Amino acid sequence: KRNNMILNYKFNKMLEGAKEKVSQLENKIQSNKRKNNQSNDLHLIVQELKDDEKVASTLIKKLDGIDTNLNKEKDTNDLFTTYIKRKKEELKKWNKENLKISYEIEDMLEKIETLKASKYKESQEGLNKSKRTSIPNNSIMYKGGSYIQNESPSRYTDKAQRMKNSHVSAYSKESLFYPQVDFSKLTDEQAEIIQGYIREIKLLDNDLSRK
Repeated sequence: KRNNMILNYKFNKMLEGAKEKVSQLENKIQSNKRKNNQSNDLHLIVQELKDDEKVASTLIKKLDGIDTNLNKEKDTNDLFTTYIKRKKEELKKWNKENLKISYEIEDMLEKIETLKASKYKESQEGLNKSKRTSIPNNSIMYKGGSYIQNESPSRYTDKAQRMKNSHVSAYSKESLFYPQVDFSKLTDEQAEIIQGYIREIKLLDNDLSRK
């Protein structure tokens, strides 16, 4: 009996040791399973990171393309801004020139009206024809000379021809009473108006010449 007790004691002790080893092995297995799961999770995370890296690389390329297009658009906008600024300056200059020409035309028309009224008054008063100097058909006369050179203003009707002959004045430089007209600065409509006044003055002048 004593031997049996000794054997049971030894067996129980061995059994407890075996149980402890089994428990340790189970814990180790569980730990390995957890580590394996963590490894799988890490593998998935790494794969996701690689996928994200590909997406990020694609996005970076797209952003670079957008940035390049924006730079091109900025350069184009800068060119248009410079062009518009230059055109505004040109328009401002043209407006000043047109305003100056308008004032010159108004002054010229006033002088023509004054001369026309003066001619009409002279015709009504019947000035002595001997005080006037006769000149060729295509000129308007005044005391002692000609207001207009012996060239018909109709030669300037065509705008291109007016530009070609812009250095030629339709009026004599010695005239102190009649404006110098540069038809190259006038539009076709303005030139026609001036020529209409010239024809009327010429008719009045011819009427006076016949008296």
